Amino acid sequence: MEHDDVRVLVAEDDEDIRVLIERVFSHVGLQVTVVGDGADALGALEAVAPHCVVLDLRMPDVDGMAVLGTMRRNGSSVPAVMLTASVEVEIEVDALELGAFAVVRKPFTTRALLTVVARAIRSFAPELAFPEPFAVATGL
Repeated sequence: MEHDDVRVLVAEDDEDIRVLIERVFSHVGLQVTVVGDGADALGALEAVAPHCVVLDLRMPDVDGMAVLGTMRRNGSSVPAVMLTASVEVEIEVDALELGAFAVVRKPFTTRALLTVVARAIRSFAPELAFPEPFAVATGL
């Protein structure tokens, strides 16, 4: 069965987490672009044209909230899934109020992250045909 290229942009400053996400997303057939900070994420948005953005809330210099704010001010409706190790509920609320699709707490399971990303993409581009491994992994 034919599938679309499903593109995800990931901005995460922790190299171990970044590599894990890249491997998992690639394994299920997603086209994944990973960057280590928010400034690079902003620079990659137009070139990648992602169906979903995964942003670490806290990164040095330009953090995930700043990236999300810039995206929304520029009229982007691409869903953003925010990652956080924070236990502060207010940070999650702030992210959701700014327009995040969801907030996922670290440590997370790869299945949980894949499912949230799949739902975010489905809400943004319901016509996309997911790669079979991604569809199987998420039940969508």
